[in-house]
Amino acid sequence: SLPAAPPAVRGFLFASARELIVNALKHAGARRIGVVLRAGTGELVLQVRDDGKGFAAELVKGARSMTSGGFGLFSIRERVEGLGGEFHIESSPGKGVTITLTLPLKPGQEAAGLAGG
Repeated sequence: SLPAAPPAVRGFLFASARELIVNALKHAGARRIGVVLRAGTGELVLQVRDDGKGFAAELVKGARSMTSGGFGLFSIRERVEGLGGEFHIESSPGKGVTITLTLPLKPGQEAAGLAGG
């Protein structure tokens, strides 16, 4: 659970992880998918990595619509940036994909409870 994060952020992280896993299975033919959620000082980081077929990441980085090859990644990136966070894609054909979402925690929030329960 993410008791330190507002419910909207927790919901967004869950929905994003689910979408990225579905994408890896549906579009990349991934056999292995790793999901990591960690708290840093002043931030939450969600990383989803797969061993699928990958793609040219620059095609998605510049995408400005849902239909320009982003497999729904545009909407996740837009929401992350709207929350003041960062969206990063690492991929190349045949090398799998790693997507990292970094969201800031508001001052006064703590990351306690992230690792357990």
